[in-house]
Amino acid sequence: MVPFSSRFLVTTSPCWTIKKAIRLIEGLTKRAVENRVTADANLPLITLSNPVQLIDRLFQLSSHRPPNASVPEDSNSFALKKYYWKAWYIVMMWSCGGKVGDEMEKIYPIYPQLRLFIHMILVKSFRFPLEFEGKTAEEWEELEAKTVEKEKEAIMNLEANLMRQGVDEENSKLIGMVCFNQPRELPRRPPEQFIRKLETLAVDCSMASRLCECRQPDMVDQLIRNVGPSKAMPAIQELFATNASAIEAMPVSTLCQFLHYDLQRRKVVRTDDGNAVQTIVSRVRAAFANYAVQDDCINAVLFLLDRRTAFSIRERLGAKLVLTNLFANPDEVMETNQGAEGVWMDGLRQTSFYPKIASALVPQLARAALDSEGEQLNCLLTAIRDEIDADNMHQLSVLLPALVEKFGKISEAKASPLLDVFLRYMETCAAAPDVWPTDFPRDCGQQPVLKYLVTLPNKKAQILMTADAVEALLRLLCYTSGNQTKSYKALAEVWLSDKHAMPRVVCDGKAIDLLTPKLRAFMLQFDHEKIVKIAMRGLDAQLALNVACELSTIRPEHASRLLEIACRNRELSKSDVMSLDKTARIMLNIHNINGVKHAQQVLSLLDDLQRCDHDKMEATTLTHTSPIKSTIIERPPTKPMTRVEMLQYLKAATVPNAPFVLGWDIWRDTQAAEDVAMAVVEHLEGNLKFFLGDRDAFNLIFAVLGPCARKFPSVKSRLSTFSAKVLKSAATSSAIEGHLRQYVPNAPSLANQVKKELTEEEMLLALRNKVIPPGYSRALLLSKFLQRHEEIFSDLSDPLQLDLQMLAIFGDPGIDELVAQMPQRCPLKTIEIVFYRLLSSFNAKYNSHLVCTFFMRNSIREFCRVWTIQHWSNLAHYVVTMVIRNPQHIKTAVDLIDHLVDLTNVEITVPIADVVLAFSRSDLPVNQRKQAQNLLDDIQLKYPCLFVDPMANQTSIQGIRWRQRDTDAVVTTLVAQAVNPAHSDAFCAVRTLIQMVETYPKAMIRNFGTMTEQIPLLTRMSNASKKEIMPFVTFVLDSTLKLLPLMRESSYCYVLGYAIHEFLSFFEAISNLEVAVCFGERLLALCLKFFSEHTDTARQVFSGRSDVLEMVVQKVELGNPHKQMMQEVLRELNVETT
Repeated sequence: MVPFSSRFLVTTSPCWTIKKAIRLIEGLTKRAVENRVTADANLPLITLSNPVQLIDRLFQLSSHRPPNASVPEDSNSFALKKYYWKAWYIVMMWSCGGKVGDEMEKIYPIYPQLRLFIHMILVKSFRFPLEFEGKTAEEWEELEAKTVEKEKEAIMNLEANLMRQGVDEENSKLIGMVCFNQPRELPRRPPEQFIRKLETLAVDCSMASRLCECRQPDMVDQLIRNVGPSKAMPAIQELFATNASAIEAMPVSTLCQFLHYDLQRRKVVRTDDGNAVQTIVSRVRAAFANYAVQDDCINAVLFLLDRRTAFSIRERLGAKLVLTNLFANPDEVMETNQGAEGVWMDGLRQTSFYPKIASALVPQLARAALDSEGEQLNCLLTAIRDEIDADNMHQLSVLLPALVEKFGKISEAKASPLLDVFLRYMETCAAAPDVWPTDFPRDCGQQPVLKYLVTLPNKKAQILMTADAVEALLRLLCYTSGNQTKSYKALAEVWLSDKHAMPRVVCDGKAIDLLTPKLRAFMLQFDHEKIVKIAMRGLDAQLALNVACELSTIRPEHASRLLEIACRNRELSKSDVMSLDKTARIMLNIHNINGVKHAQQVLSLLDDLQRCDHDKMEATTLTHTSPIKSTIIERPPTKPMTRVEMLQYLKAATVPNAPFVLGWDIWRDTQAAEDVAMAVVEHLEGNLKFFLGDRDAFNLIFAVLGPCARKFPSVKSRLSTFSAKVLKSAATSSAIEGHLRQYVPNAPSLANQVKKELTEEEMLLALRNKVIPPGYSRALLLSKFLQRHEEIFSDLSDPLQLDLQMLAIFGDPGIDELVAQMPQRCPLKTIEIVFYRLLSSFNAKYNSHLVCTFFMRNSIREFCRVWTIQHWSNLAHYVVTMVIRNPQHIKTAVDLIDHLVDLTNVEITVPIADVVLAFSRSDLPVNQRKQAQNLLDDIQLKYPCLFVDPMANQTSIQGIRWRQRDTDAVVTTLVAQAVNPAHSDAFCAVRTLIQMVETYPKAMIRNFGTMTEQIPLLTRMSNASKKEIMPFVTFVLDSTLKLLPLMRESSYCYVLGYAIHEFLSFFEAISNLEVAVCFGERLLALCLKFFSEHTDTARQVFSGRSDVLEMVVQKVELGNPHKQMMQEVLRELNVETT
């Protein structure tokens, strides 16, 4: 530790120059940094007796002192830029080079620039501007620009006073050499060299972890508040890696945020005893039992539950793992890779602070129940039921419909626990009949929550319920109709009783009919006699028709009964079907396919109604003629399929990469004959790969075979043999394994088989070749390998060993999971070595897509500074090989190039494009050369400044170094100027657009719609304004004529047709002006060229605007060759129309 005082600066500054003084201080400070030993780790680098005075004196040393006697008073407000930033580098070494001392509390609030550098170090983002202290990067950029302007003006005034003559920015000698000497003002943009030095210093001195240890001020707390947990956690992670004792000083809420950040990325629940995660878990569990820190514990739990119900799957997974680690039974065995959720709710309820937050947690627990399973789900629903009270009952009720729909569709047993929750909800509503909340959870969306006043039939009491809860309750009673529990009977007695009508419901003073057509249709999906009876209650003909046409999975027998009611006593007319929804036709088609009587009759009426809508006069005529009775075509009853027909039917339904769909007749046919059922089993055995790869198809075919196995012993025996073979020889998912174990319950589990211990090389080989040894899964192999090699690469000193490891990871087909893990696990130096190893030469054995993915994930500005032309060429080989092998990766290739251009400049596209061009002109197969050409076209489209010389077979940069987005922005701006009559440079904008058509035709084709969309706006202008904007319209017309040969693809026909239509409308508006003749001649030439390129579209446009075209022909002089040709075209169109 080196004592340091401001007295030193006072004594040295008069004697030496600025250069000598600052260099001496910098040299002493650097020597103190370099000579630190391990014993100094817990000591500050320098003891500052008066830090603020010392730092201010240091910046006074860097002041600019002109050698002139008549110096302005404000000259001390400037500093030599070189020494100003050296002073800041010295300050950073003083304050953060060792343990952060007590002086940080004094200087941190005074110097904004210091706070900015500390922020850069903590978030590991060494750039300017960046989001900081409540301002976005754009706002800091704007402030910096204003400060630079003020700085230039002040420097020129100073220089003018010194030189006694006027100074501007071009002849100024001080601009660039001096800057404001204002260390206490807003932070400024540091030079790039300074940022790189600070980044190196931060790594060498472990500044991030040292700053995280600081508690006065609390850097971690401020960082989390400023940038959020995800950006703050890397610094905390570095702290824990270097100093595990810091865990004890961290607040519980911060530790829980770190656990969430760490586990959601590693997806590992249980860790080694020596790992920091295990230490943190023990520390947090101890804090939960400490009454003194209950407020912090509550904040931690609220944060975890909020993340447990986040939209991101990754965040939910992390919260599951943390909650499981903190509250689940320690003896419970957890999965290491699948992110299984333990039963943490019981542990949470046993904490001392749970009663304080139980009521507020109910909505969060309801959201968490949506993706919970097994015992954890039961615990959540029990907690929800027990904690419902007047404060949360209605907020909870709007979340219940999602639970009802999810669990109701899965099974009756899953949905049954919700009956207890609804019964408790109704009891709480009855106990507090007047309570209504002021706000509801965000899950409700923008729709207001309706308040229902419900009159209970037996008790004659009135309670308030949400409309969501009432509808969800009725649907739940349908889903659980086969489970006649005590709760079900109590709810059904109120809502689905045979003895009385449904409860009376009023909303905003209006009575509500709960039995809507939608609810009736839903109820008719079930076979429960009581529910069907209630759904059919009080139906008239029109209501029965509406219910039958409601979009649902209504049973055919119920649909037949509904249409029978609708058509029984009278003949339907068009007025009866006029009010039907658009989905009515879908349902009627389904009913017709299922052989439901009267469905075809209603469809015929809908067809007649649709024809009438197209022609109103025809509809009027029909009212005076006698109606023609529709012919009702009933679906004939189908015969059961034979064995051969069943095999053919299943073969047609089994299409790779397509849904496996079976008709409803298959259940009847398979149970009707044993040989037909056996044909389904044979089809399953013969297409095992298809069914194992499609879980929905496997579930469906086993749903068909289940009843057959119960009816035919031979089918059950065949399925038992089949299931035993699959369980023994193939790795299956848990969902498929459940079906198979129905028939061989005693089959040994793969998890119980003895696993052979594999070496690292064997693991990599198995992962690369995708041949998993028995007893392992791919996820388990990855986990075991990463446990042995946390940084993935084991030996970087031996080039041969490194090449073998890279071949194992990048060699075709490669291990994409390890490539994805490299940014999180590998040190920066390792990534740099692999980076340049890949670029040193093109290796055809590597998976090009994996190599490009590595470059995309790991390219940083530092790596891209020393690339040679050969490096870019090797990269281009990987890029073009990736596209040739899989054309779907063409967007990935262009994105990678764009990312590298961001890090360097647009010049790098030339060596890349040269390689792609060579591939496109090589002797490769035609389809591969075509893919290379497509990639080259996309690169040109992205960078209009990239030109390809077809004769010399080389590329170059010409014109302005624009990208696609830059070109589009320029075109949009120029168009806006050209169509504005009041703009002084409108004609200049048109001339620039004409040049761009010549230079960048592809860019102008992309913006063709932007130009033509202005024509209808210009058509509505006054005649005086039309004359002023005539140059722009003429330009658009001429450019269309010029670009038309490049727009021959059918995709352009509509936008061109729209343009021609608007040009004709514009001509019609200017037909009385003098410019009409010249404009008409050009328009006639364009129309004929359009007719030759897109004949069908031109016929449609010309037919609709033939009157305007004849007007154009009349305006054109007789000698014009286009006039006679257009007359022939119009004559042909008239003959076709006649």
